[in-house]
Amino acid sequence: MSTIAGKSGVAGGADGAAASATFNSPRAIAAGKDGSLWVAQATGLRRILNGTVSTVDPAISATNVAVDPDGNAIVVSNGLVQRVTPLGAKTVLATAAQVATLVGQPTVNFAPQAVAVNAAGDVFVSDTGTVAVYRITKAGVLSVFAGTPLNEKGDVDGPVGTGTLGFYEVEYMTIDEAGNLYLSGQGSVRKISPAGVLSTPDYGWGKTVIGAVAYSGGKLYGMTRYALLQSYLP
Repeated sequence: MSTIAGKSGVAGGADGAAASATFNSPRAIAAGKDGSLWVAQATGLRRILNGTVSTVDPAISATNVAVDPDGNAIVVSNGLVQRVTPLGAKTVLATAAQVATLVGQPTVNFAPQAVAVNAAGDVFVSDTGTVAVYRITKAGVLSVFAGTPLNEKGDVDGPVGTGTLGFYEVEYMTIDEAGNLYLSGQGSVRKISPAGVLSTPDYGWGKTVIGAVAYSGGKLYGMTRYALLQSYLP
């Protein structure tokens, strides 16, 4: 094990060489194809590239982050989903008002949490407020991707309008090469096909609560309170 950046036990916001830079309350991390690492903090969005840490946006308070195929960060922050370029330019991708219009309500409690991006640049975000997963295409078109918005929490498999989501714990989301999403926080890890169909596969992990999830090399990884589990996917 080695330290990539920052100083153990030292909080701060210093940029510069990775060994001397400091971080404060990091919440999430995501890797870009260019070798960069984006770090979402309680205050400030940071980027690590070629051994140097920089602050892309000093004020943004992101709870989750992913990286799109163009190397931009997709961040969830204070009820917004935003695209942030390495130079700090921001584009709002989804708001509560947009979601309310989509689901035919005057207002909604839009509380985006987990985020993932596919190879085409489409963004997927889970929302505990309306208990659904939304897709935002690279062109900026917002749609319901999985679950039944504003439905009571549930565990029903099926397509949009039939399937339901639970959001019983803090959720995390990852995506495989085929575009399947894996969403934790459901009492189990739910799978969402590229067509938006929910299913509940048996990964052989039993009834344990899964927190963070990640996909790599044909395997799904799930983090419990005490162990890291893995399962080979078909």
